[in-house]
Amino acid sequence: AQFREAMATNLEAPLFLTKALLPNLKRCATEATKPRILHVSSGAAHNAYEGWGSYCITKAGFNMMYRVLAGELSHDNILVGSVRPGVVDTPMQDTVRGFNGDSSHFPMHTKFIDLHSQGNLECPKTVATYIYWMLKEINDDEFSREERDIRLSSKDDARWKEYLALNS
Repeated sequence: AQFREAMATNLEAPLFLTKALLPNLKRCATEATKPRILHVSSGAAHNAYEGWGSYCITKAGFNMMYRVLAGELSHDNILVGSVRPGVVDTPMQDTVRGFNGDSSHFPMHTKFIDLHSQGNLECPKTVATYIYWMLKEINDDEFSREERDIRLSSKDDARWKEYLALNS
C-alpha cells in the first residue's frame, strides 16, 4: 500500500497532470514563447535512503520522467525543468522527525532532527520564490539544461542571490 501510494503521488499524478495540460501548452507554444513545466524533485531521487525505499524509487522514476519529457517536448517548444528544493520545513518534515520506530529501519532520522534543531531546513517562502524565479527569470537554455538544486544556486548563482535580496 505504501509503494502504491508513493507511485500515485510522486509519478502518476505529475505525469497525468502534464498529459492533461499538453493540448493547451502546445496551442500557445511558439519559438518565441515557450511554456514551462517545472517538476519538484528530491535528493531522494539520487540517493538510496534506508527506510525510504518507496519514496526514493518513485522520485528516481520522476527524475527520469523529467529527463524524457524535457527531450520529447522540446520539439514542441515546451520546456521542462526540474528543481531540488532541499530539505524544506514542511509538515512532511514534522512527520519524519516524529518517527518513533526502530532506528535501524530509518537511519537518516537523526539527520533530519539535526537539520531542524540547527535551523538548516529551507524556508517554504524561499523555495516558492526560487521556483518563481526559475519559471520567470532564467533563460530557456538554463531552465531545461539540468536539474537545479536550490542549495547550490543559493551559494553559486549571483543572479539568484540578487533576485532574492530584491524580493525578500
